Amino acid sequence: MSALIGVLTGHRLDSRNANEQVFVGGVRHNIWGHSTGVLESRILVVVLLSDDSTPHDHKIHPDAERSFQAAAKLLVIEGKEFYTVMRPTWALRAMHWTKECR
Repeated sequence: MSALIGVLTGHRLDSRNANEQVFVGGVRHNIWGHSTGVLESRILVVVLLSDDSTPHDHKIHPDAERSFQAAAKLLVIEGKEFYTVMRPTWALRAMHWTKECR
C-alpha cells in the first residue's frame, strides 16, 4: 500500500511530478507521474478512490493497489503508460505515468 499512499499524496498536493518505486520480478524500478489535464482515451486509467468517497472523506478503491501495481508492471515490462485519477467524475488533474522524469 505504500506506493499507493505516495500516489494519493501527489494527487492531493496537485504535484507537477511524482516518483514511485515499484518492484517487478524482484527488481526495483522508478516510475514517474506527471500532472496532466488531458487524458488520451487509448491509455489505461487507474481509479484510486471508491465511489462513496467525497472531497473531504477519501476511501481507497478496493482494487486500487492491485490495479496500480498491474499497470506499473505493464509500464516497466512493455512500456505501456497509464494514468491515475482520484475519481473519474471529479474535475481534478490526472497523473500520467512514464518511465522517464520530465
